[in-house]
Amino acid sequence: MFNDVEIKRDFEEEKNAPKYTYYKIYLTDKIIGWANYRLFNNQSSYWYIDEFVIYEQDRGKGYGSYLLKDIINRMWSERKLPIHIYPSSQQIPKEMFIKWLVDRDFVEQAPMSTGHIFCILHPPESE
Repeated sequence: MFNDVEIKRDFEEEKNAPKYTYYKIYLTDKIIGWANYRLFNNQSSYWYIDEFVIYEQDRGKGYGSYLLKDIINRMWSERKLPIHIYPSSQQIPKEMFIKWLVDRDFVEQAPMSTGHIFCILHPPESE
């Protein structure tokens, strides 16, 4: 999609947080964002994206979608489980992030037990 963009795994970050898998996105060798995720085993198993960041000057150019698609493919190549993300207003207003995720096939959920909004993407039923 982008000739000058590369997504690389960050093994150094993983040493500091061994439960997580880290990927950084580079534009001509400059970091423009990152994401980390892990397999979460609670009452049910699912993937959990903990951080998903694209720097402000690089937003709205498709890099976030590119990174999201890449890490989704990586997670689902390992295990086809739902992917959860809890949008925060750390980077952009929470409502904008939720809309961005919904536009990429995530579904907004607000469980009665916690009241915390999260977004979930279910794996395709067949491929």
